[in-house]
Amino acid sequence: MAAPADPLENNSEVHKDPLRLLSVVIPAHNEEGCIASTVEHLHLELRRQNVPHEIVAADNGSTDAMWQKLPSLCERISALRPVRNRERMGSGARWKKDWLQ
Repeated sequence: MAAPADPLENNSEVHKDPLRLLSVVIPAHNEEGCIASTVEHLHLELRRQNVPHEIVAADNGSTDAMWQKLPSLCERISALRPVRNRERMGSGARWKKDWLQ
């Protein structure tokens, strides 16, 4: 049996416009120990590849000091966009809240 055809294979519209901005969302819960290095490494690699980007660090009700680390990180990385959910919502509810506003 043949593999299904790729619906994007012959679509001339797919690569018509250049990438304007890549949004990378990092869902995080109690990641104070690694959020800075994660964001820094991602940002450096995207810059190295000349990819216009924003990095959304979505705090999902963390009880550690992760949220407190983000302001100083924002000072160093202007592409960082922190989003805070004060209560743990689960991924489905969080996406609806963050992206459908």
